[in-house]
Amino acid sequence: MVRFESITYDASGNAHVALPGGVVFFLPREELSVLEGEFSHWQGGDCSDGLIERLKEIDERYRAKKKALELCARAEQHRAGLFAKLIARGFSIEAVRSTLSSLEELGFLDDLRYCRLWSQARLVARPQGPRNLASDLAGKGLSLETIKKAIGEIDFSEYIRNAAAREEKRNSLGENGLRSLLRSQGFSPEQIENLFNDGVKS
Repeated sequence: MVRFESITYDASGNAHVALPGGVVFFLPREELSVLEGEFSHWQGGDCSDGLIERLKEIDERYRAKKKALELCARAEQHRAGLFAKLIARGFSIEAVRSTLSSLEELGFLDDLRYCRLWSQARLVARPQGPRNLASDLAGKGLSLETIKKAIGEIDFSEYIRNAAAREEKRNSLGENGLRSLLRSQGFSPEQIENLFNDGVKS
């Protein structure tokens, strides 16, 4: 049976468990009482296969959460995208799912917030209609319900005016050409009609 080489605690009460061969597991303080309940007197020195697997699981969850928080600190994330990034870094599906659920509970991960922020940035950079915007968001793996809610909060009247003004500067399309182009950019027939009813000239 494998024996621990050492168990040390840092200033925060987290444990560092060293096994032969240089293997070290990190156990967050909040996990220690849970571990004690599952494996009484686990610090005794002898380490069963079941205990080693549990230490691996706890350590991996901690590392996955740490990496996820680093990614969230760099930029707003969404569940499907963060899932793919963590899997690509070698974390197990179980650890990633646990991490994402934890981050959602803590408010670090919010698909609706991501939709809102991403849509706002995209519309400023490249005005487009709700159909194209929804298609781009769906391509990122966001749910249709979340996309529908986020897009439903947007007033596209300003963005269609910006899109029309931009195209009028680039091309002499005429009304029919401009209507066709705006449709291709994802604006609805109603939005286009309202634009021209407001007196937009091609």
